[in-house]
Amino acid sequence: MAQGIWFVAEARDGELRKVSFEAASAARRLADEAGAAVTGVLVGAGVAPLAEKLAPYGADKVFVVEDARLKEYEPAAYAKVIAKLARDNGAAVLLLPASVQGKDLAARLAARLGVGLAMDCLGLSLDENKKLVAERP
Repeated sequence: MAQGIWFVAEARDGELRKVSFEAASAARRLADEAGAAVTGVLVGAGVAPLAEKLAPYGADKVFVVEDARLKEYEPAAYAKVIAKLARDNGAAVLLLPASVQGKDLAARLAARLGVGLAMDCLGLSLDENKKLVAERP
């Protein structure tokens, strides 16, 4: 599996949102099934100290993009930064929280990366060929 399972974490008001831990845990389950690493992405301003909080939920590595211009969620800027990281580092799967921000960002990332998108998944697994299978309602 390319370079492992990636997830995007969300921070607001200096704290990680609960959905970040859920995304990290889902990535860890898939990565364990695939024998792959888990990489997180955290974008914003003043978010670097939050990255270490993702390790207990399964993150092997976290890319932190710190920039004062990214303090507030700005869809085009976030998508550009995350897409470049994913492309340059060969992300195989990219998981995003099922939040308003996550859904907005997921669609933009899928378009930028030219990949498929499954939203509102109830479960994720890998088939016998290590291809992602998404269970949706």
